[in-house]
Amino acid sequence: MRLFGLDPDSVVWRVNSSSSPPGIPSLAESLAVGSLGFAGVSVAAFGVWVWGGRWLHAHVGELGLYAACAAVLIGGGGAVFSRLVIDPERLRRFYRLFALAFFLYAGVWTGSYFSLRNKSGEWLASLLGPAILGMTLANAFGASGVRRRMGAVLFGTHSLGYFVGSLLYDTFARPTGMLLWGAAYGLGFGAGIGYALYACQAEVRQRLRERPPPKRD
Repeated sequence: MRLFGLDPDSVVWRVNSSSSPPGIPSLAESLAVGSLGFAGVSVAAFGVWVWGGRWLHAHVGELGLYAACAAVLIGGGGAVFSRLVIDPERLRRFYRLFALAFFLYAGVWTGSYFSLRNKSGEWLASLLGPAILGMTLANAFGASGVRRRMGAVLFGTHSLGYFVGSLLYDTFARPTGMLLWGAAYGLGFGAGIGYALYACQAEVRQRLRERPPPKRD
């Protein structure tokens, strides 16, 4: 999927053409930035539900409320996760990719959940939604070999964050429980996406490490 220009050949070419050294996040940094950063974004998105949920539900319906929360997750998530991309043009290129990937995730999630509206629907959504997001990322980064591993990690971290958050929501009164759900969801899914981006860029990191040192005048 060269549409976004994030395949290894394109990224390495731009890095080599840039006058600035690339930032290459470690696995620990990818997990930390992904989990903590997306947790903050997720709390903001769940805040839309807390403080604007009734108004949105009354004026644009349940799907409109979901769309408003997804817009916050896409807008903030693109900014957070772009920091983990090795590319001089990472913000512009990754934002478009993340918007598409999360839009597909949200569409699969809502379709799966609304078709059943029970725990089975939530588990089906937790399986299929992260899978389509991971597949989109892997294809865009030219990392088809890690799709299965990414899918397993994203399913596990997403499910952990979502269902632990659901438990916290049931345990604490509003709005605390709602915001804790957002925090848990963001921590779990954010860590999974951070790992996915690290795995997707393995070839880029390897090729940049093998670059010959710059010539001295």
